[in-house]
Amino acid sequence: MPRVDWVLMILPGFIIGASLSAILSGQFHLSWVPGMWEMAFDGYAALRFLPAFFGGIILAFGARWANGCTTGHGVSGTSQLSLSGILFTACFFLAGITTAFVLS
Repeated sequence: MPRVDWVLMILPGFIIGASLSAILSGQFHLSWVPGMWEMAFDGYAALRFLPAFFGGIILAFGARWANGCTTGHGVSGTSQLSLSGILFTACFFLAGITTAFVLS
């Protein structure tokens, strides 16, 4: 019989938690394209595709080089209180925040 544990519940938890946070903050809305991307690329799908495509290639290269998925390393590493997992996740978020500021 299947066991219900954190591995099974993590995805619904992410979705419910993020949705609840957005609803409670008054910022919940559905959109196909984030406003920042629409402004930056004037609604052209081909221009939005290029950075996403090359970002995916870089991500895949990094995941292969590190022998695993970046998100999986962050989730499983921090849940095990692994120092490398915690440091990686901090650097991962720092890089994401920096990229968001550069693109905006």
